[in-house]
Amino acid sequence: MIVWEVDMKAGNSRILLSKVLQAGALAIALIAFPLASVPVRAGLHVLVARNDIGGRIDRRAELLDHLRARGDRVEIRGHYCLSACTMYLGAEDVCIEPDNVYGFHCPSFWGLALNDASFDYWSRVVASYYPDGLRQWYMQVARHRVNGHYRVSGRELIGLGSQQCSD
Repeated sequence: MIVWEVDMKAGNSRILLSKVLQAGALAIALIAFPLASVPVRAGLHVLVARNDIGGRIDRRAELLDHLRARGDRVEIRGHYCLSACTMYLGAEDVCIEPDNVYGFHCPSFWGLALNDASFDYWSRVVASYYPDGLRQWYMQVARHRVNGHYRVSGRELIGLGSQQCSD
């Protein structure tokens, strides 16, 4: 199994990937790559998102489509998963930790308001990656949050049906 660990912190435009091969206990050192270069293969990868502040919706959607197509697992760990990171909740095989905080807000262009058509389009793109109940709430409530985030705990999401990660 190969595990890619994604650790994004505020002010860091690159991610840290840890590639661990458990067949034969071979481990490869930590390497920094841009988010768009995360490679995945069917059934061999686990993407661990840790302290992810989000980013571009289109790039996250592309990555998620890739993960879904290959059936890879996503584990959302750490303390927070904000903005576009929350789209991972729609992965085919995803687990979360109860103490994580998830932050939801309106789509924007790096904090700038979108015109009505773009706002509606990008809201629908984001929502399309959420499970049904979360999708409805996002479209009715969270997509209208301009400043800050609506914060939802992993514990609340687990109560609504999300899978809890095992240690």
